[in-house]
Amino acid sequence: MPKEDFEQFHQMVLQDISLQESLRVIEYRNDFIAAVVEKGKEKGFDFGAEDVEEKMNEYRRAWIERWF
Repeated sequence: MPKEDFEQFHQMVLQDISLQESLRVIEYRNDFIAAVVEKGKEKGFDFGAEDVEEKMNEYRRAWIERWF
């Protein structure tokens, strides 16, 4: 269920400008991941740092592959 919760939280972030802005200012990867997990829990979602990191790596690979 954590992956589904993360996807739902991700959709929430895409629709919530203030939530995006609160995450956008975070400079370091580990701090960003911790903040995403914390904000997710505040909103009632259940996912961990490994779920966030996995998705970030997936998006990064997709972005890189677009250029090759």
